[in-house]
Amino acid sequence: MLAEVTRVDIGRPVDVGTTGYEKIIGTVHFAVDPKHPRNRGIVDLDKAPVAADGRVEFSADLYILRPKAADAGNGTALIEVSNRGNRGLITGFNRGGVADPVTEAEVGDGFLMRQGFTLVTVGWEFDVPKNDRLLRIDVPVATDGGKPISGVVHSTFVLEAAAGEHTVTDLAAYAPVEPEGADSRLTVRLLASDAEGREIPRARWKLSGQTITLEGGFEPGKTYEIFYRASNPPIAGLGFAAFRDTAAWLRHPTGDLMAPVQFVYAFGASQSGRFLRSFLYEGFNTDESGRAVLDAVMAHIAGVSRIDLNRRWPLPRSLGIYSATAFPFSDATQRDPLGGPPDGLLENVRVMHRPKLIYTNTPVGTGTG
Repeated sequence: MLAEVTRVDIGRPVDVGTTGYEKIIGTVHFAVDPKHPRNRGIVDLDKAPVAADGRVEFSADLYILRPKAADAGNGTALIEVSNRGNRGLITGFNRGGVADPVTEAEVGDGFLMRQGFTLVTVGWEFDVPKNDRLLRIDVPVATDGGKPISGVVHSTFVLEAAAGEHTVTDLAAYAPVEPEGADSRLTVRLLASDAEGREIPRARWKLSGQTITLEGGFEPGKTYEIFYRASNPPIAGLGFAAFRDTAAWLRHPTGDLMAPVQFVYAFGASQSGRFLRSFLYEGFNTDESGRAVLDAVMAHIAGVSRIDLNRRWPLPRSLGIYSATAFPFSDATQRDPLGGPPDGLLENVRVMHRPKLIYTNTPVGTGTG
């Protein structure tokens, strides 16, 4: 076993043109102990099915670009938090590059290759569509003693133009149960700050999957909120464990050195930067063996926000306009203005190892993408 990575299934490495790099695409398999102190904060992990050894198993897509010659690298992995399943290291750091390069021209100016980084992306988001282009994670669902669990999911949306129907992509992973039932509700608010929405009569709208059709149409600028019952909540917080344990596997390998490195840096932009802030806040920068995972973190245009992931029925795809910014806002301990206990992103009982940090924010990005 490599950290909490149990095995990695890969195809044959493919050369990326004449860059001296090769591409590895595969699946990384994990098994975590639900009773371990470093895992007990994962919501609903105690309700997951377990293998014979008592651990919870799951898997994720894995993508690596590595120097072909071991001595050509700089000994550092740059691991990316994918944004909604997409790869962005080459396009973000190499001018003129494409996300999945095949030729030398497609790596752009080759900045990351000239530095000798090993580039890694691992799936962490359960609601990413299944296709060859995107990276996702497959996690178990929570059950109540083996019996299915159901609950009401909800999401808000605002349209820029009038429309007769709207598909709520934030809820893409949650199929409605009894869409005509009493739990299905649609409300509207003139202003997002209004305390409560006005109920839209049930006879005026219908729900098919995640698509809502409204008699008279949706009005632009108003805030709508949809509620309905779903079943089989995914244990989404395992996305944090997948990222943690992939980084730990890179940093503390045994056996085959698929990506031999000494240091691991993480990068995430917008949604992915918010992931990193939550990752640190919830104490995932320490693995089950008590070792540091990430040496450095760069969270780009994440602002002071975090991500909606480690709870039942989360909405990680959401822009987080109304929910992402929540106390605490800074790394250092702050006083809660609403009277709660003092808290800090990096100053709390869960955080054992602090990486070096780079926060970058611009007037263009809002940190909610």
